[in-house]
Amino acid sequence: MLIFGVCLVFRLCCALCLSTAFAPDEFWQGPEVAHKLVFGYGHLTWEWGAGLRSYVHPLLYGAFYYFLRLLGLDTRYLIFKGPQLLHSVFAAWTDVSVYRLTLVYFRNERLSRIALMCQLLNWFNAYCLVRSYSSSVEACLMAHAMYQVSALLTSSRDISDPLHHIKWIVFAALSIVFRPASALFWACVALYIVSKLRGRSKERIEVIVLGIVIGTLVIGLSCCVDRLFYGRWEFVPWNFFKFNLLEDKSNLYGKNTWHANFTEHLPSMLLSFIPFFVIGCFRLLKAQKGHFIAAGTLYMVLYSLPAHKEIRFLIPALQLFIPVCAAGLASFLASNYGRKIAVIALVFGIQMMMFLYFGRYHQRAQIEVMDIISDFRSTAHEDVKVLFLTPCHSTPYYSSLHRKIDMRFLDCSPTEFRSKVYEINKQERKWLPFPREGTISGLSEREYFEKHPAGTLSSMLNSAVYLPDLIVSFSSTSREIEPVLQKNSYTLQKKLSNCLLTFEDSSECIIDIWVLR
Repeated sequence: MLIFGVCLVFRLCCALCLSTAFAPDEFWQGPEVAHKLVFGYGHLTWEWGAGLRSYVHPLLYGAFYYFLRLLGLDTRYLIFKGPQLLHSVFAAWTDVSVYRLTLVYFRNERLSRIALMCQLLNWFNAYCLVRSYSSSVEACLMAHAMYQVSALLTSSRDISDPLHHIKWIVFAALSIVFRPASALFWACVALYIVSKLRGRSKERIEVIVLGIVIGTLVIGLSCCVDRLFYGRWEFVPWNFFKFNLLEDKSNLYGKNTWHANFTEHLPSMLLSFIPFFVIGCFRLLKAQKGHFIAAGTLYMVLYSLPAHKEIRFLIPALQLFIPVCAAGLASFLASNYGRKIAVIALVFGIQMMMFLYFGRYHQRAQIEVMDIISDFRSTAHEDVKVLFLTPCHSTPYYSSLHRKIDMRFLDCSPTEFRSKVYEINKQERKWLPFPREGTISGLSEREYFEKHPAGTLSSMLNSAVYLPDLIVSFSSTSREIEPVLQKNSYTLQKKLSNCLLTFEDSSECIIDIWVLR
């Protein structure tokens, strides 16, 4: 409990330090959905029209919001920051699980403490674990499940006793509920464990049956939850698998090279830990203790199958690689410890500087703009009305304001799901309709706007029921639509820096806020 308490305090500090945006799913696939469930307003993205997301994930925040509402504590700050504070608990549990799996696998208290230090001071853990991603929940569940697997394989517990398999199977099944893509990984882990029961066919069958029963119950319950909130039966794991792998439609989010996870994402997550990771790999493979290396590599290979890859998807794999880094660091510190203090200080200093830059500065304007909207008071309307001309989902939305106002952004949903998105969010569109020629063009609103920015904005403003009080755009877009804005009595109120170093042609580094005079 002492270790968990220390980790929890540290993760709460990380959450309170964060003032930047990372990937849109942090806000749009969890808190925004939960806000709509509890308070009755919020935006649902096209994935919810396609049945690609389970309601189990946003219900974590929904329960938190409902509790705040009952107590009358649903302030804007707690609604916005609450999911990160909640994730601090999951992150601390992840930290303890990494510590325990290192201890039970290596049976070395010193090494497990070094692993905990690496876990806490890794910049990407500090930056990502407390954010409200399903991947962060998956990392927590995976770390604990792998701890149970390690305890099963390395302790005196009878591996043939089905009862000793219950815990890891439950957490593996929950991991699949939150991230259906992890199903292939856990199938491989299950095959490995079953292979350890050679010559014991009865016990092997019992373990397989137990896994099927528990998996069916857990995933079946999640399907019942989805049936309740979707209003129809949706088998989300299958929808997810079909969409991303069988139909290979994940490239709608962008394509990456097949090796991006190994050549870009893993080095970025490890950063100054890379030398210790390499040392740890050599030492553990030589000692025939490469299970974490194999498991982490398997996870990365499986997540390399879809065309679309993101660094945050690998946060569960990072938990498996931290003990490897710890093994390398322990070897490095085995002799002449005093002379190596400067090197260790540099290694961890780099990690903390990365966290401070990305956690405090990089993409901070995407959060800051919502503070300005929250504080703005309209002179023309009863409440402020906002039009976002940034790429869709660039900023948080209602869950960051906790205030029911008219807001509009340019939709970028795939063609086949566009009508469903318009239907479930139709109230957001009435006050500021999109030009008819854009609607029938076959392009998304965002795509059509990028081709005809000035004409599209002019048509929208001319047909608006109410002119927006605020228009938010990146600076490169502002240069193209400035004549239209000035013609309609808009003035540039503020420029927000979105990164520490601003370059003239780097549009993502400046956000403009235009105000109706």
